[in-house]
Amino acid sequence: MGKLILRWIILTAAIIASSYLTDKLLPGQFTVSYETAGQTFQLMIGAAVFALVNQVLGPFLKLVLLPLNCLTLGLFSIVINAGLLYWVGQWGLGFSVTSFWAAVVGSLLIGLVNGALGGFVKNEDDED
Repeated sequence: MGKLILRWIILTAAIIASSYLTDKLLPGQFTVSYETAGQTFQLMIGAAVFALVNQVLGPFLKLVLLPLNCLTLGLFSIVINAGLLYWVGQWGLGFSVTSFWAAVVGSLLIGLVNGALGGFVKNEDDED
């Protein structure tokens, strides 16, 4: 249970870092709100919803769009992830994404930051 909460916090930090870096490239198109405790909690709920949507709809969309993904040598997965980020960003759950290109850059950065920080958390099936 502790690792799940830690991964949740890492994803929230990845969304914050991604928003900060995306704002340098595309100003005002990917914003987060975390100034108060309520906004931070709402952002954490948004991160959990994004993770849930990505885990449920992501594999289904990748399976349905497998021919297009094969044709583009897997690069269409970036478009699928960006589309899911853009879609969840429209719900107003602590972060907002207003353009598709900001979603593309944001999803790439979220993946990089989440991968870098998530590497410090051991999986359940890893042996000591």
